[in-house]
Amino acid sequence: MRTFTLVALVLFTAGSPALAYDSARSASVRDGEDCPSCDLAGGDFVEADLSGLNLAGADLAGADLSEADLSDADLVGADLAGANLSEADLSGADLTDADLAGADLTEADLSRATLVRADLAGADLTEADFSRADLTEADLSGADLTEADLSRATLTQADLAGATLTEADLSDGSADNANFAGSVLDDADFSDTSLENARFGGANTADAEMPEGFEQQSASPADDAAAADDSDSAAGDDDATGQGD
Repeated sequence: MRTFTLVALVLFTAGSPALAYDSARSASVRDGEDCPSCDLAGGDFVEADLSGLNLAGADLAGADLSEADLSDADLVGADLAGANLSEADLSGADLTDADLAGADLTEADLSRATLVRADLAGADLTEADFSRADLTEADLSGADLTEADLSRATLTQADLAGATLTEADLSDGSADNANFAGSVLDDADFSDTSLENARFGGANTADAEMPEGFEQQSASPADDAAAADDSDSAAGDDDATGQGD
């Protein structure tokens, strides 16, 4: 019995410092202290005022930041994968190279935010405000942007393959060399947006409001790549069949 108690005490003690450390860090951040590269994963920051804080490189994966104020915060390289940022204020924040894959950003304010090379793949961005945001080279593949505001946003070389853009506002922006292959564009508004060399393979632009003079290409690099993948897959199946014989 004494041995069991001792082992349990050792295990508890070994785990406690990390837990206490995380709790203390979370509390200091909530009190307005900078915390770059800190481990804040899973933390509770609901309605917290984190405006202007330096959280560059911080681990906030799975954290609850719903309704938090992160306006003008430094979140460069931060890990926010799977975080709850619904109705959060990220206006003017710097999220360059940040990981927001699978995050919940419904009704979040990201106006004027910098999201260069940010990973938003599979994120829920329903009714989010990205007006005037910089999403250059951002990954928005598979994201839900239903009724999102991307007016005057920069989407140059962004990947929106398979994204849902139903009733999204992408007017007056720039999406040169962006990839919209397979995206859902029902009632999306691209009016007065630059779409030079943008790819729409598999997307029905007839259901969207496109810029004057826009003509969808009959084939695109995305289509060619998909065809090549299908061809390689078929060749692999044939090789496997031949080996089986």
